Amino acid sequence: MSTFAQDWASPPFHNGYLPTPTARGFCMFAAKLLADRKPGVIVAPPGSGKTMTLKQIASKEGGFVCSLKATRTSGRARTVLARIAGEFKIYVGAGNGFDIEHGLWTDLPRLAEGGHWLMIDEAQHLDNDALRAVLDLNDEAGLPILLAGNADLLKRTKSSEAAFEQVKSRLRELPRPDGATRLDVDVLAVDRGVDGREAYRFLYQFGKGARGGYDLRRIADLLREGRAVAGPSGPVRLKHLQKAVSLLYGDQALIRFIKPGKEEAAA
Repeated sequence: MSTFAQDWASPPFHNGYLPTPTARGFCMFAAKLLADRKPGVIVAPPGSGKTMTLKQIASKEGGFVCSLKATRTSGRARTVLARIAGEFKIYVGAGNGFDIEHGLWTDLPRLAEGGHWLMIDEAQHLDNDALRAVLDLNDEAGLPILLAGNADLLKRTKSSEAAFEQVKSRLRELPRPDGATRLDVDVLAVDRGVDGREAYRFLYQFGKGARGGYDLRRIADLLREGRAVAGPSGPVRLKHLQKAVSLLYGDQALIRFIKPGKEEAAA
């Protein structure tokens, strides 16, 4: 693992982050992009740890990284470029399209040379023009760029599928279609003091995602509540997790998870 990735995956940790195997993989990919000054994208389902990893990296990098979260209402090129200029404290005059681009082209090469770079979470909300404009920052200024989003990023048909394929060809890609793994779940469980085979089976079944991987966000919420039920010390057992599900989702939700599924029972 590179020096950058080792630092990002070491304490202090941003609130809620743990260096699971999948998160470490995200860090290694990001470190390679930074070292090569290239653009790339992490594609994984919700709950895989993308957002927490980006927040962890941002907490370690401080002012050297511009970290944005795209939304459905802020995914257009001019809006995105204006936000990037603002985060990098680049003066863009009146803020029209020409001023924004002129300000970025003037100052970004110097910032990129000094180790600054860009991360955008929820990148599936960027339209094709915005994606192209963001990648131009790498072409023109050598700015390393890390995008992260769910599988919709690869299924986009909003304007032109051919146009998106052309944009995507400019990106290095780290696909994680199944999301987090059972090893990731184990890291979270050990951190919260989960004990007992039945408790782990229950946790695996509860956190199973639609694509076959695991939803770490959902599991983290359950473990947090399970620890509260069990108290500040001592192990978190099956009964504590079951009580946590009842508190979070109601007794009816618990019925689904009382008996382990075939896959978990055979583990």
